[in-house]
Amino acid sequence: YTLEAVVDAIYAQLPEQASVLVGWSLGGNLALRLAEKYPERIRSLVLVASNPHFIKTESWPGMHPQVLQVFTDNLQRNCSQTLLRFMSLQVQGKADAKSSLRQIKRAMCECVTPNIEALMSGLDILKSTDQREILRVLKIPLLMIFAEQDTLVPAAVAEQCRLLSKQIDLKIIPGAGHIPFITHRQQMLSLMQDFIARKDD
Repeated sequence: YTLEAVVDAIYAQLPEQASVLVGWSLGGNLALRLAEKYPERIRSLVLVASNPHFIKTESWPGMHPQVLQVFTDNLQRNCSQTLLRFMSLQVQGKADAKSSLRQIKRAMCECVTPNIEALMSGLDILKSTDQREILRVLKIPLLMIFAEQDTLVPAAVAEQCRLLSKQIDLKIIPGAGHIPFITHRQQMLSLMQDFIARKDD
């Protein structure tokens, strides 16, 4: 499970006609690489709660390496419990936390049992990937949606991305955490629909 292998597998599933590609979190990194590698197949790109450089540095907001290591260790010890705890933290303190958590649990039950090898590979991709240069030169229309209360991908990443390219359409959803498509579904849909409509005009 390498970044390139997953990107090529997604590419093989894309329709012939250029698509609007949406990627969440690590999926945003995959989508961004796919758009760089196969630009003719991507009409526009939407990245949700995604960081082109996931690891925090002195000059870039992100997740502290030690926090990511603790998560990695917990994942190896108890995969399902760690994933559920991780998702629960994303809705903590929200007015509709209980209903959002029910949606998450239902979705997790409907999914295939997580593949620990794939999850660990995903974390390795997050640790090692730096896509800031892609953002700087990308010509494809791009919307990046951030969440004000995201503890994994800080909303401060938006301003850093603005410095990389003035062409990026940047939005921050107030009050949202890392899973805005569950907690702030309508706002996210509206942002995406407006972006796609404008770019298709």
